[in-house]
Amino acid sequence: MKTKLLIFCAVLLMAIGQVAAGNNAPLVFDIRWSPDGKWISASSTQGAWFFDAENPEAEPLHWFPESDIPTIAFDASGQRAALYNDSEQKLTVIKVETGEIIYEAFPEYAPDDYSSVVYDMQFSSDGRLLAVANTSLLYLYDATTGRQRVSFYYPSGAEYGYSGWITTIAQGSERDSFITGDWAGAITPYALDERQPLDRFSMGETGIYRLERLPDTNTLLALTYDGLYRFDLDTQDMTLLDESFVDEVYGFDLNAAGEQVAVGQAGQWVLYDLLEETVIYEFPVEEEGLRMFGFAFSPEGDRLATLDTNGQITIWDTATGETLATLGEFSRAVSYKWG
Repeated sequence: MKTKLLIFCAVLLMAIGQVAAGNNAPLVFDIRWSPDGKWISASSTQGAWFFDAENPEAEPLHWFPESDIPTIAFDASGQRAALYNDSEQKLTVIKVETGEIIYEAFPEYAPDDYSSVVYDMQFSSDGRLLAVANTSLLYLYDATTGRQRVSFYYPSGAEYGYSGWITTIAQGSERDSFITGDWAGAITPYALDERQPLDRFSMGETGIYRLERLPDTNTLLALTYDGLYRFDLDTQDMTLLDESFVDEVYGFDLNAAGEQVAVGQAGQWVLYDLLEETVIYEFPVEEEGLRMFGFAFSPEGDRLATLDTNGQITIWDTATGETLATLGEFSRAVSYKWG
């Protein structure tokens, strides 16, 4: 795992260095679709971009163009967004439409020998809390005022190191609860009223890239080094989502209804029906080495945005599989989590 993490860091730094040295187009890290359906965001080395999902040809909004913004999260209304400004090591919450800053916060830095990295942020479903993962620390903020409510560090008393870094946050079953995954393969539930994690479950010696909870269940979809899995929080049972989703899986997203999953694989990406446990569409990727790794469903699930390693953002019709639009002119894209 340490070897893979070092390779990732080298690839990411090399990619950013290449952009800085010879290409003015930004490097993109990830995409999100706002809960109100209006915006598709792109985090990048040149700020935060917000594309009008209903009018893709319109000029995108572009905030903080001089800053590296690796992580963006929308609140439940879709009208506010949290941005992590890596250039200035601060959290900024803005009004998407105007770019107006609502508040700023400064998560505690990591120890001197380590970088401070925010891989993920997540607003609670009721909009009251904002969870921020900074290396091995999880912060819960009042989403309205920016006041820090509580911070968690896990494992308590353990030597600080990369393996404990939190890579992903999912909403828990309660409105004030969250679930995290980390490089060490641990799934950890947290709640606002507790001063320590509620529990800790292991998926084995495999890093976790992303978690999504199936609606109204205690079942997670977990993307790891080894593939895409279901993980039952009640029984700790872990099974591959599908036999084909093993090893080279580069990203996924779950639609709001919990019925479909978009999955990026080597040479293709697929739309998968969770209820029928079958592939709906397969989309071959013809360019050698090209990967689809960023996925974001619209709130209604009728459209899907994808991000590939060439930096192209594409909107698809999930009912027909047709391409509806392409967005942006970016140099390339690299996952901030795994290169």
